[in-house]
Amino acid sequence: MTAKLWQDIKSSLCNRLKQDLTLEGYHPVGGGDINASFRLNTSGGSFFVKQNSAGKPDMFHAEAAGLACLASFNRLRCPEPLVCGEYEGTCYLVMTFLPLAGAPNDELLGKQLASLHRESATTHLPADARSPRPPASTPFGLQHDNYIGLTPQANRPAKHWLNFWMEQRMEPQLRLAIDNGYSAVARLQARLEKNTETLLRDHRPLASAVHGDLWSGNKGVCEDGNPAIFDPALYFGDREVDIALSRLFGGFGPGFYHQYNATWPLDADYEQREPLYNLYHLLNHLNLFGPGYLAACVNTMEKIDRLTAARR
Repeated sequence: MTAKLWQDIKSSLCNRLKQDLTLEGYHPVGGGDINASFRLNTSGGSFFVKQNSAGKPDMFHAEAAGLACLASFNRLRCPEPLVCGEYEGTCYLVMTFLPLAGAPNDELLGKQLASLHRESATTHLPADARSPRPPASTPFGLQHDNYIGLTPQANRPAKHWLNFWMEQRMEPQLRLAIDNGYSAVARLQARLEKNTETLLRDHRPLASAVHGDLWSGNKGVCEDGNPAIFDPALYFGDREVDIALSRLFGGFGPGFYHQYNATWPLDADYEQREPLYNLYHLLNHLNLFGPGYLAACVNTMEKIDRLTAARR
């Protein structure tokens, strides 16, 4: 990153905060595969800066909107987005800096996530025309599209969860996989679509604000012991998608699930839908990172087939 880019970031931040700041330094912060991340130190405190040169200027705007929406329910801490900008092809997002140095606290995270899901499911009517939340007549989705990693994620609002999941989640990833030449996915596509209808046609979830990309790398604990979440791919959907992904790549302790269920119990047949929800992320990894994820996708599609057969 050039000195001129940092000056542009400082200028944008000063305008946003309406105060003069002096840059005191910055250093990289690890943990991300897609963006470069930095801690920026100034005379007004520290800030978290993400930058990307992938030519997707709307990506950080969508992330900022997701963070703001999550924060509006005041149930779980997340960084406050301050500035989105672009300088000579490099996009950036500046947020408040959360010192993630606390001891693991998955129990409190589970309780707070359940509260977020429940609160947002019952109060997500749009507050005004600028709200990202879908109208009550089409509760699933979002008023704008965003990204899951570097993959565009469509969020066109839908009245029925089955329709939303098939049209806005599974079908785009299946098309990408087939276009990328994965014939094994094409071979199982028709069965998967039939099985999805069987698994979801009678499922009537409330539309909760879901993080959308809740794996262990997108959570932390602040110095004061409060959990925090970040890097959302937010939309309004079945809360089970967050629980499913938390189990796909591990990193969540048993206390997380105990406290979540103690606060807002999952449906008894949740585990029948878990592989279906996680297939979305496995297909996305396949499309982003290549054939190392093909076996996991095929195995999951076959597992969904077995689960569906057992219901008949």
